[in-house]
Amino acid sequence: MAAREVDPRVKAGLERQLEEWRRLLGQGAHRRGWKIGFNALQAQQALGLREPVIGFLTSSTEVGPDGSHSLAGASRPLVEVEVAIELRRDVGPGAEVDEALAAIESLGPAIELIDMPGLPDDLEQALAGNVFHRAVVFGPHRQDAAVGGIVATITVSGEERESAPAEVDLAETIRLVADLLAACGEGLEAGDRIIAGTLTRPVPVKAGDRVRAELGPLGGA
Repeated sequence: MAAREVDPRVKAGLERQLEEWRRLLGQGAHRRGWKIGFNALQAQQALGLREPVIGFLTSSTEVGPDGSHSLAGASRPLVEVEVAIELRRDVGPGAEVDEALAAIESLGPAIELIDMPGLPDDLEQALAGNVFHRAVVFGPHRQDAAVGGIVATITVSGEERESAPAEVDLAETIRLVADLLAACGEGLEAGDRIIAGTLTRPVPVKAGDRVRAELGPLGGA
């Protein structure tokens, strides 16, 4: 299967984004994986996109399951509940669906914190800024997990805020990341995790809030 054609704006922004990623790794941050951004169809249509985009994850923004993250300087902090995919092998551009699915080691819940005042006027700049990423929390992963029939729920300070079916195309998510990275001279590697895009509407948070994400049999974060 041929690798996809990449929107020139996405490629330009991603190349700038990856420069920052390499800088962080050079300063001692550890590679964690990748994030899906703008997976909502409405956002894609507004930005003139045919598909989502990606950002990077490193240890510099990873928060432990019982940890906290300061919201200092944030203009509009939002939390998202997502499925995290961990890979057991490298995946190259143009991968077949079966190849992508066979690369999955385990699945688990994740929370991403973003700081997003609104949809960007400059898509390239949004990509260069790592698609509003601020922090990520990973829950426990399971090798025997599946996403079919799961409902995603996000709770803030004990109050349920959003819930929705966990609709994720695992193979297409992996293939998208592999293709976009390859277009910029990088690769999707064994051990990488991909947080596969928000499952519910993003939920606003403020300092002092406690956030919990639940993905049914997949567990919580």
